[in-house]
Amino acid sequence: MTPHHEQSTASLVRFTSHVQFLVSTAEELGYAFEEENTDLISFVSKDIADPAMKASLNRIESIGKDHCEVLIKERLVESQ
Repeated sequence: MTPHHEQSTASLVRFTSHVQFLVSTAEELGYAFEEENTDLISFVSKDIADPAMKASLNRIESIGKDHCEVLIKERLVESQ
């Protein structure tokens, strides 16, 4: 039986380096779940997201449902 492609040495080395990068970034920024700050911050760039983007992400489920309802109404119901 051949090994799974994610069991190759290159995949494991890449995964390990990604985990190490994530851990070091989290250590630099502090433990995110202990923060009192409610800003949305990028791990990579450390930029604070625009408040409008944060609001959109907080409403993403309702935005998706609204888009789905419009799609169903316009494409399936009204086209019959």
